[in-house]
This record gives sequence, C-alpha cells and structure tokens, in this order.
Amino acid sequence: MFRLVILLIIGLASSRTIALDTELVKTHVINYCEREPSRALKLSCLVSANLSYVNFLDIIVTDYGERTVALCYPKIDKMSKDGLYHLVKCVVEHVSLHNNHPSPYFSESVFFINKMRSEWAAHCLSTGNTKITRCLTKKEADFKSIWSVYLHLLPLDKSHPLIKRFTHCLGNDFIVADYSEVNVCIK
Repeated sequence: MFRLVILLIIGLASSRTIALDTELVKTHVINYCEREPSRALKLSCLVSANLSYVNFLDIIVTDYGERTVALCYPKIDKMSKDGLYHLVKCVVEHVSLHNNHPSPYFSESVFFINKMRSEWAAHCLSTGNTKITRCLTKKEADFKSIWSVYLHLLPLDKSHPLIKRFTHCLGNDFIVADYSEVNVCIK
C-alpha cells in the first residue's frame, strides 16, 4: 500500500501547512482501538473507527474539509500514539453536524471558545465587574445553554420558525454575541 501524503493549506489563524500522512492517521486509529479490553470490543471499535476513517478521507479533500482539519488540528495531542484518531473523530463529527444542521454557521463556534473567552473577559472588565470569575462562568454557561439549544434544533427544517428565530437572535458574529441576550431572545 502506498503512503498518501495530503497537504492542507491553511489560511486561517496562521498560514501554515499541515502535512497529513494518511497511513499514520490509520495507524493512530488502530492504536486507539487496541486499548479496548476484549477482542469483541476491539473489533467493534475497529469497524466504527474504519467507517470514520473512510469518511475522513472523503472529507479532507474538500475545501470545507481542509478548513475543518485546520480547526480541529490544534485541539489534538499530536504526541499521543492515537492523537490523530481524535482528529478523525473531530473532523467527521463536525462536518456531519455542519452538513446536517439547518443553521450550519454556528457549528464552528466551539472551535472559537478561547477567542470568545477573551471577548467575555474584556466585557466583564469593561463593565467594572469585580467578580470576574463569576462573570466569565455566567457567560460560559450562557454559551453552553445556546449550544444545547443549537444541538436540539438539528432535526428541524431550515424554514422552521425556531431555526429562523435562532438565526435572527444569534446575529452575524457568534464570537461577540451576548449569549444571555440570545437566550432571552430565543425563548
């Protein structure tokens, strides 16, 4: 079997190239399943992981797949012997959510949580809030509440009134959105 190296040009936060050796990715997927305690569980894991791997190979050759790899890549432990398995899962799960959700734009918000935390901290400080930790905890809870609502909207059609309300309330920039206001608006 030949080694296929896919270069993904990433023009997001940094301009760097990620070289993915798909054979190495496959090895990490297999290594992940090796930790299962029984032969049956290993086999079950390998079947599921192989399906994810095949989907991953189809996804990464698309423009959105490249973007998703760039979003998922910083979140994995590259030094782990199964770290690239988590890249496969992240990419496949995110693309599935993005492709199947009637409001796909917000699906990327989880990748920008650190950037949103910076915005939240700046907001908490600008309001003279002396209890910064409490303020940040509240803002994160508001975001998690909206994320939960977002996931529950998955089976709805794009034209459903709840989808329209969610999209309207969220606005155009999820990074600077005030999720407490979005929560009130949606309900």
